[in-house]
Amino acid sequence: MSAFDPLRTFRQIVSPVGERQRFRYGCIMHSLTARYEPDDDGTGELLITVQGDYAGTGAAWFSEDQLNAFCDALERYPLDKADLPRLEGGYWDDTKRGGLKERHVGLLVAPHDALGSLSVSVSLAEPAENADPYARRRAVTTWFLVGYNEVAQFARELKRLVAGGPGSAVLERRVS
Repeated sequence: MSAFDPLRTFRQIVSPVGERQRFRYGCIMHSLTARYEPDDDGTGELLITVQGDYAGTGAAWFSEDQLNAFCDALERYPLDKADLPRLEGGYWDDTKRGGLKERHVGLLVAPHDALGSLSVSVSLAEPAENADPYARRRAVTTWFLVGYNEVAQFARELKRLVAGGPGSAVLERRVS
């Protein structure tokens, strides 16, 4: 292979400048990394980092039951379009119907095509300053494709974290 690779050069030119997009062996790496920091009351903070076309970090508190139910939903095959694996956390609105007032972490996994690809939608945001929901804040929303095997592996790793295991759970896909 010559020193000049037009396809790789094209990818570098059209990629968002300044993003944390990583090139490895001519592939773009899309990844979602989850770390869990448990509290002693059966809840914990889930810290999510996404890297790829766009990058960002967010965190929200979840109960162990919520996270285990999300993992169980991720392990279903095939995914039911009427009951997709979804995890959302942030500040809850106690005055209305109990919905989210401010979402800091949002994950949704859905079928993408007939070949078995899954779309992972990620929405991350920092909390608004002074509890003002209209305040300016940093946020990222992105998505990437993975397969059922990658999602099942991520679910097993996340369950291990919730059970008190060390490290992180990683969902990644190399795109050539």
